Amino acid sequence: MNGTDIAEIKLEFDTPQFLHALFANDPKNLDYLESQTGVKTVARDGWIVLSGEPASVDRAKAVFS
Repeated sequence: MNGTDIAEIKLEFDTPQFLHALFANDPKNLDYLESQTGVKTVARDGWIVLSGEPASVDRAKAVFS
């Protein structure tokens, strides 16, 4: 390890359809979110996991708030 803090948060939504509507049902939008915030995203069913540096995770989380 290099001493860098890594944060991870799981956001859960009512339905998979609602989550997918948030990123216009296009995975390229999640790629864009990753490139702009520096987080890694994993979306399945009705949840998405955001991981990366704590400040980056907070910025990405704000997109879904």
